[in-house]
Amino acid sequence: MFDSTQQTPLAEFSMQNDVRAEFNGVNLLELSNLEHFNLRLQPDNMYLMGRLQDVLGFHVPLEPNTFVIHENILCSWLGPDEWLVVAPLDQSNSVELAVRENLTGLFATLTKLGSAQTIIRVSGLHAIAFLSRGIAIDLDPSGFKPGQCVQTIMAHTNVTVLNHSQEESIFDLIVRRSFADHLWRWLLDVGQEAEFRG
Repeated sequence: MFDSTQQTPLAEFSMQNDVRAEFNGVNLLELSNLEHFNLRLQPDNMYLMGRLQDVLGFHVPLEPNTFVIHENILCSWLGPDEWLVVAPLDQSNSVELAVRENLTGLFATLTKLGSAQTIIRVSGLHAIAFLSRGIAIDLDPSGFKPGQCVQTIMAHTNVTVLNHSQEESIFDLIVRRSFADHLWRWLLDVGQEAEFRG
């Protein structure tokens, strides 16, 4: 029988329905039960942008390398005419239906990505030092501010990094399914190096 449930790319690491790990000053957690969508549209179409704002309840970010979160729905800038929309599974159907109904006939596309990618949250006192072991960009919040995102390479893997908080050091790594296992194992290896001491 067909199984309609969405399995996380990191299911083999699951412990009590969560994929997580803790080290000295660093916490890792996979954010599951989310639906990912790719949104493409022309940002200079004010009518289209207005319709989309009415549907989602927020402005799609137009400033490069930024993201917004509204009522648990995340929208991240990926390019001049491309965004990633992430919604909890229990909200995803209504978000998809509302967007599709309001954008029908307009120059816009919404593509459901399913479990094609996942999000790994890295947080804690030493989160920046931890991530810096495999990433070339400077994650210090003086330059990489909360609400900003960047697409880069980490541990030979394409990732989108989101900075959520300056005070608590909370970063999300969005990674494709095919590289999620590799990235998770790399993060575990770094954390287990003398229980990571920053």
